[in-house]
Amino acid sequence: CFAAPCTGEAHRPPPHRSETQPQTATANAAATMWMEQRLAQVLEEVERDFDQYRLSEALMTTYKLAWDDFCSWYLEAIKPAHGSPIDGETYRAATGIFARLMLMLHPFMPFVTEEIWHALGGQQSIMTQRMPRAVEYSQHYLDQFDAAKQVVIGVRNLRNTRGLSPKEQLQVSLLAGSPLAALPQPLQALICKLGNVSDISVVEDKPQGALSFLVGTTECFVPMSQNVDREAELSHLKEELTYYQGFLATVMKKLSNEKFVGGAPAAVVEKERNKQRDAEAKIAALEAQIASLA
Repeated sequence: CFAAPCTGEAHRPPPHRSETQPQTATANAAATMWMEQRLAQVLEEVERDFDQYRLSEALMTTYKLAWDDFCSWYLEAIKPAHGSPIDGETYRAATGIFARLMLMLHPFMPFVTEEIWHALGGQQSIMTQRMPRAVEYSQHYLDQFDAAKQVVIGVRNLRNTRGLSPKEQLQVSLLAGSPLAALPQPLQALICKLGNVSDISVVEDKPQGALSFLVGTTECFVPMSQNVDREAELSHLKEELTYYQGFLATVMKKLSNEKFVGGAPAAVVEKERNKQRDAEAKIAALEAQIASLA
């Protein structure tokens, strides 16, 4: 793995030392491990695209890695608390990953990447450096991280739709035996950091009067905040239920059409069946929430 592409500023420790909290350090390490895995996965895809002269696909894959993964998720995941410096280990890992991103982007953005390369401390032209090579990666870990991301997105959506302050810490409960309950502790620490979650607990039964959201078909629960209006929440849930009932009816109408089921590609039909299962799970969860609040 191309871990140290250049010497100089990029690999010096940050200007100030910081005492990183154990949970923050764990979350940073989990995020860095994921970014390394994603880098390896994308390098494999880009190498295949280059071999087949699919330059446009290689460009878009690399662009999404830089913008969606590195900028949108990784940098936020390792961002220190306001007014605190980043720890040296995370800083060095992040700059090393960023340098490899510049190597990957160089064929498409030669002048910008050359300038950044020297700002990182590179002494020679980036054109003289070797492109990073793909290495083995864990698809299982990538899938687990994606699940953790969906929990964070669910918590944030819950805040937005219920008018909860981003500063208010929330609790998350997961049902024992669910796939999310098996997420490793470092990824749970990352959920807590990105979602401003105080703790994640595993429960045997659905908590009464809790808000919930779905990750796939797995339900996650958040105890109702004192700042949530119960009547407004009931109204909101009933509106959601009406929407998903209508959505399910549309899907079932399509699946009841023998001409569609018999003539459409199997993948298309299966996609509609997945929509059916997701809608049914959402409807069941909403009905349970409404009954609990009522």
